[in-house]
Amino acid sequence: MLNKFLITIFVFFSLFSFNSTYAQVGKGDVTLSVNPPAPKAGQAVTAKINSYSADLSKSYIIWKLNDEVKLNGIGKTSFGFTIGDISSFNNVNVTIETTTGQTITKELSINAADVDILWEATNSYTPPFYKGKTLFSREGEIKVIAIPSAYQGNTKTSPNNLSYTWELDGNGQVKASGFGKNYFVYKNSFLSPTNEVRVSVTDINNTISLDETLRITAIEPKVVFYEREEKGVNYNKAIRQNDFIPKEGKTLVAMPYFFSPKSINSNDLKINWFVNGEQILNTVAKNELFIKPAEGKTGTSNIRA
Repeated sequence: MLNKFLITIFVFFSLFSFNSTYAQVGKGDVTLSVNPPAPKAGQAVTAKINSYSADLSKSYIIWKLNDEVKLNGIGKTSFGFTIGDISSFNNVNVTIETTTGQTITKELSINAADVDILWEATNSYTPPFYKGKTLFSREGEIKVIAIPSAYQGNTKTSPNNLSYTWELDGNGQVKASGFGKNYFVYKNSFLSPTNEVRVSVTDINNTISLDETLRITAIEPKVVFYEREEKGVNYNKAIRQNDFIPKEGKTLVAMPYFFSPKSINSNDLKINWFVNGEQILNTVAKNELFIKPAEGKTGTSNIRA
């Protein structure tokens, strides 16, 4: 009986040693992830490895960023760094040397992600040859556009494959939100000269998560006077206070800036002329007034439109 007992113990011990000696950790048993998964340029990032089959706390781990060793040591399961700009290349490489003598390498390419918000006034008038940005006044219509820059691996994600959630002054814009809806059009309220527009951008797997906020302020519209000459309106020289009117007279042209609607010929845009407080009805065009001083008289006149 004693011999049989010893033989049974020996067989059990041999089987246990066999399984323990040849247990292997596959490359797929180790995961490499970064947080946040879609970082912005200049943002702090943490890379981390996990495994359910390898004891990483006792493994020797080497972290490289763009082929340069940045961190190494036993149990170094995480590595923090700062992402570069949008055009930068951020390749994270980690090598794990387990206590069983195995070497496992994981690699991940990270590109900075960001979203910009631009806006334009869609129904605001500016005169010909105006080269500045078209602004808007109260009750003007504004188009806000989100321009995301995000990568999945080495492939840039198409804006049409991203989902956009828009908010205006803290209120969700359900109809304007959804996949591929990278722009939002709204009309400014007369009572709210400043608007806060926020957009959140995600992909279908939520591996990309971006948001940006923009404050947009309406400006006061204005009217600028120019002179019509033989060759046309002289937009290079605005008429200022104390301008001289020659005896043969001149034609003044009133040009509105940042009024809605966009067309000066629209019936919704009305221009009234006043000389010394008296309205003048017999104008050449609704935004033009020919004025000529009375013969033999001098003085000043107050003209407004």
